[in-house]
Amino acid sequence: MGTELVRLQVPGRPVELLNLESGDAVEHVHTAYIKAGARAILTNTFGANPLRLAAFGLEQKAREINEAAVRIAMKARREAELPAVAVIASMGPTGRLLKPVGDARFDEVYESYRMQAHILAEAGVDGVLVETMSDLAEAKAAVLACKDEGLLVAATMTFEGDRTPMGVSPECAAITLQSLGALAVGANCSSGPHELVPVLKRMHRVSSVPLIARPNAGVPGKNELADVQSWCDGALSLLEAGVCVIGGCCGTTPAHISALRAAMRGFVVRPGALPPETAMLICGFNRYVWIEPGGYPCLVGERINPARKRALREDILSGKMEVVRLEARQQVASGAEALDLSADIPGQNVTKLIGRVVEAVQTVWDGPCFLDSACAGHLESIAAEFRGRPVLNSLRFVEPAFSEGLRMAKRLGACAVLLLSGTEGTPHIVEGRIRMAEDMLLKAETMGLHRSDLLIDPAVLPAAIESGSTFLESVELLAKRGFLTCGGVSNVSTGLPKRPALNAALISTSVCRGLNAVIADPCDEAARDAIAAGALLGGRDPGAKKYTERLGSRAPEAAGAPSEEAPSIQRVKRAVLSGDVSGALESVGVALQEGLKPEEILNEGITSAMAEAGRLFEEKKFFIPNLLLAAEAAKACLEVLRPKLGKATRGRGTVAMATVEGDIHDVGKNIVCAVLESRGFRVVDLGKSVPVEKVLEVLPSVDLVGLSSLMTTTLPAMERTLKAIKARCPSMKVIVGGGVLTAEYAASIGADGYAENAAGAAELVCSLFRRST
Repeated sequence: MGTELVRLQVPGRPVELLNLESGDAVEHVHTAYIKAGARAILTNTFGANPLRLAAFGLEQKAREINEAAVRIAMKARREAELPAVAVIASMGPTGRLLKPVGDARFDEVYESYRMQAHILAEAGVDGVLVETMSDLAEAKAAVLACKDEGLLVAATMTFEGDRTPMGVSPECAAITLQSLGALAVGANCSSGPHELVPVLKRMHRVSSVPLIARPNAGVPGKNELADVQSWCDGALSLLEAGVCVIGGCCGTTPAHISALRAAMRGFVVRPGALPPETAMLICGFNRYVWIEPGGYPCLVGERINPARKRALREDILSGKMEVVRLEARQQVASGAEALDLSADIPGQNVTKLIGRVVEAVQTVWDGPCFLDSACAGHLESIAAEFRGRPVLNSLRFVEPAFSEGLRMAKRLGACAVLLLSGTEGTPHIVEGRIRMAEDMLLKAETMGLHRSDLLIDPAVLPAAIESGSTFLESVELLAKRGFLTCGGVSNVSTGLPKRPALNAALISTSVCRGLNAVIADPCDEAARDAIAAGALLGGRDPGAKKYTERLGSRAPEAAGAPSEEAPSIQRVKRAVLSGDVSGALESVGVALQEGLKPEEILNEGITSAMAEAGRLFEEKKFFIPNLLLAAEAAKACLEVLRPKLGKATRGRGTVAMATVEGDIHDVGKNIVCAVLESRGFRVVDLGKSVPVEKVLEVLPSVDLVGLSSLMTTTLPAMERTLKAIKARCPSMKVIVGGGVLTAEYAASIGADGYAENAAGAAELVCSLFRRST
């Protein structure tokens, strides 16, 4: 659709305005695709959510634009006399980055999508395709909004290699979106069909819904369109990978669709894989965990709980989150596969505090989390914003809170821990606990949840109060009846001496009996050993593979061996790389106190860290959030060092950055700004959709200009701006970048350089400044 509409679009204006100004032309495009054999057409509403339209001052026209788009598509279907053709509304990104990477709030993004979904529902679309998403939180907001408005919805994300630009893995995208209610999931845009095959194969492993693929055939306006036959061959390889719904994105013309339709005749597609009904899949945005009966138990880190930790409590209340991030890193380094996060502090706004904790943890941990609160009501907004599929921990069998918690889990696609505790507490006998588990499951199933969405916690009580045998027998019986179970095992030793020994004993025995998720302290080596031992004895570690990996090659520790503290520079570098602003500032302070020169700290610590961040970004080990957080830490350190630096190193030059007129995408430009500032350059950020005149105004005060464009429709604006700069100031260096550009295109319009990403842009700027000095 977009490929054809680009030819009609006036530069600097959103293509969705064509619905109001050139309806017949939009209808003609729909008709061409229907005649080519498409059995679903996408409305011209990709950027018609109010937040995105606001960038053009058009938010008040959201209803008019969306209604016109649906009306035009339906007319094309009607006149083609093919009522079976589905009219699917396209819903794309808002153009804003959500916190903590950007400044957009989840609730405002959700509300923008909900408003669009409401209009589309009233207009009568057959469904919605949420597409070209990079951030899992934004994709969740869009899918949730559509679902809340009663619309059928599917969702696809865009990938660069094996991750989205925001670092989301194919598996985590599929798990999260299908759990949230998307009827189909997949990938679009990205690159050509062959490059999407491994992405869709990975989705296929964890999908219980059909898979969608809409690969590019190139980028229009750059003379790089793939020929029809090679694109069709690649598309067929996607069908062989398990895709059930296939189409085209950028560059795919009606000719591509016609050829694909012909090539598919007689092709039998296979549906998405069906994970076992008893298996639970939970995830963050990059790592996932498969919990299933008889499988190796999942270790859930329990240490982020302020109940008995004063330092942690003060860290959460202050908003610093230094201890929270440190605890998260340490637990993951010690082997935790998921983290239990709690912020229940009496007399405080628990929803606000748990939100802080989750946001901080997801800057250092990309895996699954249990969101823990005595009142599940505190967790709804946080579970919605969580980048992944969380677990709500825990729901007690007390109404109406229990039903409300189940409703929340169903709406948000979350899993839930059902704690065997009711109005009269936890049953004292095993039979009572089993009966309560069955009653809770029955209630959950009536509300649309499945057994695989639930973990049963038989409630570990202190051994000083109740024998651990009740918990152990409950675990065993529940496992035999097909329930998945979990437990906070350290409760057993409350009030008793030698707690680690008692905890380890219960862990080993309960795992042997069938416990699926162990909520314990991952930093306790005895606890980790106990899991390995219990899994081996319980027949859950074939060939003793996990046991021998954990215990077979452990080297004995040298008694009294001195610990080697990392040099100050290394501490600075590590803090910057991890995006730990407070830690980086503290490390810089220590380095200065130790007598290190500011220039040494800058070059060997901060600059070296950002170079490493760039390398990791190139290798797809760092993603946009990592790069932005590292840049923020580096900038904070530079503010401290700048007054102490020699005159030659205080300022490396001034760079003006702008997204060209008509383009509202500023994510890439913002990242470049942050990285350049972290490298010591002064940056003048002119914003997005910047007129040529505004760029020309700043030329006397800058040394270099960077121009960004992500939309094919704004390539003429890029060339126009660059030529105006060179006409006004022939010696001014101008670099360009953006998703639709190539080095060849940059050279053809006279740019002095082209960069694929922020790290490359920083190196290019450094190189150009070296040449000019």
